[in-house]
Amino acid sequence: GGGEPMPGSKRKSAPGSPKTGQKKQQQRYQQQQRKQRPDDAQTSAAAANANAASAAAFGMRGIDVVRFAAACAQEIHTMDRAVTAPTGGNRLAHQTLPRHMRRRACSHNVKRLPVRLREAALAQREKERVMAGEPSKPCRRYRRRPKNLRAVHAARAEKNQWLETHIWHAKRMHMATLWNHRLALTSTAKSHRANYRAHRSACTVHDASYTTCIEVCGMGAVEHVNRVFRPTVGDATCSEVSGGLWTQGATEEGGATHLGNAFVAPASVLVCSNLETPPTGAGSHQASAAATATTATTAPALARVWVWVHPSCKAAAVSCLSQDADQDLAVGECAQPLVKLELRGPLAGAALNHVLRPADKSAPSAKLWERLKGTDPRCLPRRACLALSVWDPRLFVPQKATVRLAATQSQHSQAQPPADVLVKWPCTEAVDSGSFSLWDTEQCAALLERKSSVKQLNERRSQLMVPGGDLAPGEGDACIPVLLVQQPGVTRPPARSSGSEPPIGFGSGWDLYLPGGWAMAFWLPLVHSDAQVIGVDDRAQLLFEQGLFSFPTDFPDTEAGSAYLARVEQQAITTYQRRPASKRCNFAKLQSPFPFGPRWSFAHEATVPTTPANDDKPEQDRPLVLRSRRELLSLEQRFSGRDTGIDPRAFVTVSLRCRGKGCPDQFAQICSPPTDACKGKPLDARTRRLPLLGFVTSNGFSQARGCGFAIGLCTVGGLADLFDQQNKGKAGNRPGRTPLHTVSVHVCVRNAVSAFYREATLHVVAPPL
Repeated sequence: GGGEPMPGSKRKSAPGSPKTGQKKQQQRYQQQQRKQRPDDAQTSAAAANANAASAAAFGMRGIDVVRFAAACAQEIHTMDRAVTAPTGGNRLAHQTLPRHMRRRACSHNVKRLPVRLREAALAQREKERVMAGEPSKPCRRYRRRPKNLRAVHAARAEKNQWLETHIWHAKRMHMATLWNHRLALTSTAKSHRANYRAHRSACTVHDASYTTCIEVCGMGAVEHVNRVFRPTVGDATCSEVSGGLWTQGATEEGGATHLGNAFVAPASVLVCSNLETPPTGAGSHQASAAATATTATTAPALARVWVWVHPSCKAAAVSCLSQDADQDLAVGECAQPLVKLELRGPLAGAALNHVLRPADKSAPSAKLWERLKGTDPRCLPRRACLALSVWDPRLFVPQKATVRLAATQSQHSQAQPPADVLVKWPCTEAVDSGSFSLWDTEQCAALLERKSSVKQLNERRSQLMVPGGDLAPGEGDACIPVLLVQQPGVTRPPARSSGSEPPIGFGSGWDLYLPGGWAMAFWLPLVHSDAQVIGVDDRAQLLFEQGLFSFPTDFPDTEAGSAYLARVEQQAITTYQRRPASKRCNFAKLQSPFPFGPRWSFAHEATVPTTPANDDKPEQDRPLVLRSRRELLSLEQRFSGRDTGIDPRAFVTVSLRCRGKGCPDQFAQICSPPTDACKGKPLDARTRRLPLLGFVTSNGFSQARGCGFAIGLCTVGGLADLFDQQNKGKAGNRPGRTPLHTVSVHVCVRNAVSAFYREATLHVVAPPL
């Protein structure tokens, strides 16, 4: 219906329409009328004058049509111009478009308008800019100049501090604002399994320059730090193991900062004890006055100590180190800019060998580094330090896939270091790189001022006989001081009943410390050597695979950990309340009492509520966690059946391993199983309530174990009673001493969104060896 007529057919005229002859007559009449109209303004004026004369002659009064039309011609012309002109009246250029061409929101791009309206639109916007007092926007070519880009980046970095590798990460990683820094979380590509494979058999690299460095300098700085710090369970090495070499700067020492009796944060310590002059920078005036007023025979040696802590607890750590400090000591954030790169994996040394090329190969530290080439980091002394002076890596062309080449040739390289190296190292000679070291603030600043630009290096490279090759280091090239620190990774063998666990040395590697301003010079060669780049979330996941703690996630007893848990819980509440009632989980029906976060106070009570408790407000109380080595040794006696006076309401860190399918969620409940429970069958939580032992803090599927894994906190009293109950009547279950890493019990785990308890094996996390 309504289509074109068929060929050869005649369309009938619609009823009531004029005939063809009548149409032609109308057209002729219209043409005659147009011919009779005046052609110009003179004819109209003459007719008007004639009419006026005739009206005056006969004394007639009335309206002259022609003169009236001539008088209104100007008004008609103005109205027509206002309707048809591009910029008529109060309308903008884009408002003069036809209705079908208009947009609901006009674009700022003038080229989206027709060509005839672009000039008017530009004029209107320039007028608006001048009236608003805004400066003119420069062209893109001007804005993209390196000098202007650096100025814009510096302005944007004032609010949230940028790392030196920020732009490289921003193009390839998901970024977030954490701890007043703009940090990379994870790669934009799928890299979860690739990160684990590189961590296990290759190399990963992470820019940890956001870690805060607190400097303690002056007479007796080492003794003061030694009094403040206590060995901890999470990431520390006992002072007796290093044999006191950390006080000489030969090794790195791990410990924990305590403000009174409150745990603040884990930390690592580096010492420079062979200072001949007072250090420059933060607190240099106090240190200089102390060195002048005190003789070397009656006072401790002048030293400079770097304490590395998490940025979320910087203020608390400074307050802790300043407490009970002598007036001669200067405590504050290190004024010297430093860069910290973390390399983990068995081939971390292969990646560093390609980048670090010693300038003085006759130095003891350079000879030692040459002998360690190709050695797995897990075979080296724990936390041993090595200072080097290396050439600028930009002088040499990066060799791609260095890590993969080292993996294919690993059977020809030495896995174990020479025996004499293990006997003599760590030693003070390994950290003595000459008169110029990383601790020299003034020389590091001067070195950065005469740093060669990339353009200058490219011009030198273009003049080579074979363009694009390596440059021969000269006197004007930079010789950069670096500091290497070995990291042990997993230090305790797995228990026999724990199944598949990461081996000793899993996650070992190197920490590379550089002076500020040289991060990209070392970062790009490491990336070209096929090292897997990881972010903050990736690093926490790899620590989880090792069974180590991540700060502040697994430290709810600290101020930073409590703030983190409160923020996560508030985000979960906001997300839950945003959904309609029909599209969210009914926790009241599931009888889930803690759906959004842990409630540490309920772990001490015999009964647990069946309805959500305080689901609109995070908990403010912090748990009391046993972390010092002395407290954990006392806990071993408690599991051996002795009363040591430990508070049963205190918490201890544990690890969970699912015995079947399923994976624990964050803040899942850890409960004591009933004696009549059937193995392998989940229990309905709506019909049976189990005693609460604690909560999960870190969770996920562990690729190293092939099952669900979690780290959490449990009460000492409930855990000891459960251990006595499950080991009652077993032969030899009460030896003289029960090591913590052998304590294993069966527990039940319940997620907040689940109505069932599932079985898991619990192990107490023991301090590292």
